[in-house]
Amino acid sequence: MGIKCLIIAAGNGSRLRQKGDSKPLVPMLGISLIERVIRSAMEAGADQFYVVTGYRGDQVRDFLERLAERLAVRITPLVNDDWEKGNGLSILKAREVLHEPFLLLMADHLFDPDLARALMSHSLLEGEIALGVDGDIRNSLVDLDDVTRVKVEDGKICAIGKGLTDFNGFDTGIFYCSSAIFRALEQSEEKNGDTTLSGAIRILAAEGRAKAIPASGFWIDVDDPAAIQRAEKALLGRLRDKPTDGPVSRYLNRPISMFFSRRLAQLHITPNQISLFSFLGSLLAAGLFALGGYPALLLGGVLAQFASIIDGCDGEVARLKYQRSDFGGWFDAVLDRYADAFLLFGLTWHLLAVEASGWVFFTGFMAMIGSFMLSYTADKYDHVMRARIQAGGRAGLRMGRDVRVFLIFLCAATNLILPGLVVIALVMNLETLRRIWVASVPTSVERAKRKIRLVIVGSQVPEDSRHADNTLEWLLRLQPDVGDALQLAALAHDIDRAIEESKVRREDFTDYDAFKAAHSRNSAEILRPILTACGVARDVVYEACRLVEAHEVGGDPDSDLLKDADSISYFDVNLPLYYQREGWGETKRRSRWGYQRLSPRAEEIVKHIGHEDKALMRLLREVVHERVH
Repeated sequence: MGIKCLIIAAGNGSRLRQKGDSKPLVPMLGISLIERVIRSAMEAGADQFYVVTGYRGDQVRDFLERLAERLAVRITPLVNDDWEKGNGLSILKAREVLHEPFLLLMADHLFDPDLARALMSHSLLEGEIALGVDGDIRNSLVDLDDVTRVKVEDGKICAIGKGLTDFNGFDTGIFYCSSAIFRALEQSEEKNGDTTLSGAIRILAAEGRAKAIPASGFWIDVDDPAAIQRAEKALLGRLRDKPTDGPVSRYLNRPISMFFSRRLAQLHITPNQISLFSFLGSLLAAGLFALGGYPALLLGGVLAQFASIIDGCDGEVARLKYQRSDFGGWFDAVLDRYADAFLLFGLTWHLLAVEASGWVFFTGFMAMIGSFMLSYTADKYDHVMRARIQAGGRAGLRMGRDVRVFLIFLCAATNLILPGLVVIALVMNLETLRRIWVASVPTSVERAKRKIRLVIVGSQVPEDSRHADNTLEWLLRLQPDVGDALQLAALAHDIDRAIEESKVRREDFTDYDAFKAAHSRNSAEILRPILTACGVARDVVYEACRLVEAHEVGGDPDSDLLKDADSISYFDVNLPLYYQREGWGETKRRSRWGYQRLSPRAEEIVKHIGHEDKALMRLLREVVHERVH
């Protein structure tokens, strides 16, 4: 299901010599540049790597061998002894091992995996390559004196080079290449004596075979110490965007925790160890609360707030060092619940030591119950709020652990323990009740999905209902974080077939592609009033209908993704019923048409789909074989 990736790591990086002898191995926030590139490519979908080494190649290859074992991924080193003569020669070293489309990256270009994922969602025609081009020519992460500039017209590269004066974008160093890149590199060397990658791109651009794909997001070319500082600042800045942060985390805890995380990332400390350290700090704070006396109370409050700040470092370090795990998130959540219980029990004990009162016991109990229930409802509430934000709503104030611990700090610092526990009990339990009410009200998108399913259930085509949900399932498997518009489009892309009196009929068209285009337009027109009536935001309505209209042909990352999900679902769900209804000849024609429009990633998925009917599997194998040959 993945894709091959070629990484150029042969240069000497003279401007980074003070940071390390080998540029690919220069560490940044505890992780080498080459490891950051490989991990980002893995997140984007690459699963097999070829790394071209040159300067200090033995050192780099030793590291890659250990990294491959650690990441459980195949990394094949390729050696370029002529690494000083141009990066194009490094790429040519992979000619014998890369034949299908592959991702091409630079060992010193850091990037958001979404940029590579979007690039690979585009289909390449014979002899084409694609380059991610950043159209933000004011990008603060770009070194204008060193960046490769690009001139783009009508989605094609017209010119590329460091010295361009007429340009409208920057080369991100993220390429999606066919084997045409090798031919172009040889021509560039033979005709122009140019052994650089840019020289090959100029050859392809002159033939109209160099596509420019918009790349909007984080990327940076790390060439010197100043770039290292910009990259570190940018990566740390991205940690501020956690959507579940409450006001205390956003404005107090996060700025301080990032200061610590920057330094903790340089050490051999794991996120789970940081979580445990934070818990022990809370445990000590609770002990100070129970000890009695205002000095211990104040010190406990300060320590509890400090532990809350450090509690943010585990996730930050995990993101910076690619150490996120399901266990780590769960372990941190479990320790947080224990910490909250001990802190609130410590405050309650502090009061009970002075006066054993049922009112005090009840208040402390309600504060603990409210704390647990607020944490228990957090996942559901955050999911609902994300959906509403995507639909055009507002996030509102989020009450979470950051607010709770800050209230504990305030009541300890002011020595107003009982009023503080009352406030915590009221705020936590009332917020829990509010969340239950919010979650009980379906969003406009949820209402629209229900309505779409109700309409499609009425289709006379037996596979339509399952195909709609299966297309959505495949969409989320291909890219789990897709927005509401794509999800709605996945469910409704064939809704035309469910309304008998207005559906587009195959027999009315002599051309199959014309029939599909009319079917897509009609589905979009049927979908529009459904979404509007459900209160879906206008921009989501527009985008969902646009995607439905384009789902048969693609043309941009989102519609290409939908096209892949639709096509995979046809082979997964529709094929057996279609075969029973239409027979061998028509099913093979339809399958051939569907398989030809798959992206390379989707082709690999379809190759592994199985059905019990042996004749049907023979048909599918023939379709795949014809495509390959």
